Amino acid sequence: MKKVLALVMVLALALSFVACGGSSAGVKTGLAIVSGTSPKDASADGAGVAQVDSTAAAVLVDANGKIVACKLDWTLPRTRFPWPPTAPST
Repeated sequence: MKKVLALVMVLALALSFVACGGSSAGVKTGLAIVSGTSPKDASADGAGVAQVDSTAAAVLVDANGKIVACKLDWTLPRTRFPWPPTAPST
C-alpha cells in the first residue's frame, strides 16, 4: 500500500509540471519522498495509534543549476486501534 501511495504522489507531482506548461529544454527534474513512522502502542488507558509522516518534493533545475520550480507536499495518515482488541464479526 505504501508503494502504491508513493507512486500516486510521484505521478501527481509529475502531472502538475506537465500542466504548468512552459519550455522544458535543458531542465532536469528531481523527485524525493521521505517517510517516517510514529507508532504508539495500545494500552489499558487508551487506543493505539499508527501514523506515517510523508513529505514529497519535486524540483526543476536548469542547465546552470538554478532552481526553476519547486513543489512540496506532505501527508499525515493516522489510524487508531482499540484496546483490548476485538474479534472480527462473522
